[in-house]
Amino acid sequence: MKSFLFSFYPRFLQLGKNNSWMALVLTAVFIFLSSTVVEQSSAQGGLQVLPTRVVFEGRTRSTQIHLLNQGKEKATYRISFKNMRMTETGGYEDVKEPLPGEKFAADFIRYSPRQIEIEPGASQTVRLLLRKKSDLLPGEYRSHMLFSTVPPKDTGKDIESLASGQENLEISLTPIFGVTIPVIVRHGKGSATAGIADFQIHAPVKPEDKSSLSFNISRQGDRSLFGDISIKFTPQNGAEETEVGRLNGVAVFTPNKSRKINLFLAPPKGLELKQGLLNITYKDHNESKKVLASGQLKLP
Repeated sequence: MKSFLFSFYPRFLQLGKNNSWMALVLTAVFIFLSSTVVEQSSAQGGLQVLPTRVVFEGRTRSTQIHLLNQGKEKATYRISFKNMRMTETGGYEDVKEPLPGEKFAADFIRYSPRQIEIEPGASQTVRLLLRKKSDLLPGEYRSHMLFSTVPPKDTGKDIESLASGQENLEISLTPIFGVTIPVIVRHGKGSATAGIADFQIHAPVKPEDKSSLSFNISRQGDRSLFGDISIKFTPQNGAEETEVGRLNGVAVFTPNKSRKINLFLAPPKGLELKQGLLNITYKDHNESKKVLASGQLKLP
């Protein structure tokens, strides 16, 4: 998950505390610029993290994460853990108070370094070591490792000193770009099963839009699911089956019982999605490619 953190807004309020008009203007400018910077940075962050998730299970006690700076300038990244909750639609939110069934892994993971500087085009390694407590209860524990950019030392000056005695004020925001990956610790025996249901086709809103298929993935058991979704269309006339949709790396994390999916369909030119069957499969992302769940939708 990519996130953008801004720490400038409190200073805006402080600057305008004795001038309500200025506070209003600064707030509006902040909101506008923040949304603009976020869009640009999501495409230009320049950091690639591999693998995109880490799982400790069985006898695995150590692993490595590789960071690649794909940007054009040297960058510094601060590494930390945060606890996050998956929403029903696949988004994330920070955990303030744990819910029943939520278990976190951050306390069991040691990692080094905590901050890393990478030249453009170069890569560095972060080492992770698992240290489980002797009285750890069976189950799955998950936290998210955050890699956030550290602004250069000469970035910006105090906004109050810039504004002091001046009528005109120029504002420049520096986003703090971040990438997170899940780190999972599985202790003891466990399992999970999946189901797919509630299929529904949604017609395009505009002529240039694509139709989409929505459905629910259900999860049962004490472990998370992580797999790839494939949608194939089989015409009634006996023509060859064709893949018309795919979404890889779809997770349903504990303790969530379900996740809503809405996947745009992309049939090849000339193929109409009617008078046939849509075959939906959800396969394990690992090498086994085991089918976790499957379903069909008949199209008139």
